[in-house]
Amino acid sequence: MKKLLLLLFVSCLMMNCKTAKQASVQSHVNEEDEIFVEHQNFIIKKGETFEISMLTNASAGMRWEWVNKEKVANIDSTSIRYELTAPADIVGAASRMYWSFTGTKKGVAIIRLEYGRFFPNNPRHTVKIMEINVKVK
Repeated sequence: MKKLLLLLFVSCLMMNCKTAKQASVQSHVNEEDEIFVEHQNFIIKKGETFEISMLTNASAGMRWEWVNKEKVANIDSTSIRYELTAPADIVGAASRMYWSFTGTKKGVAIIRLEYGRFFPNNPRHTVKIMEINVKVK
């Protein structure tokens, strides 16, 4: 019975990994810079799209930026949308940002997103980093 349950569990896990786009999420705080770092892993097919979500607060001068876009040759950004997370009459509340990416050709890539204040002629102030490892099959 234990072997059957284990086999069933492994089979479900394997089927889920083949159809699910997000394989894992890990996070930690970089103690030296006091920056929150999140790692996500996706396995997709060429032409397939995946979406990530994150909190953002433009009213505080904060935004997400794809900082290594020029180094990623097999993934394109296909859409960005926002959804309010607080009642519409609340000023200065954060919202949820959804960023979609599509695999354009086979290969492996790391998408690096940084969240912070990025103004011209001022030093960058990054408070969060999201690294997304993507394998396009």
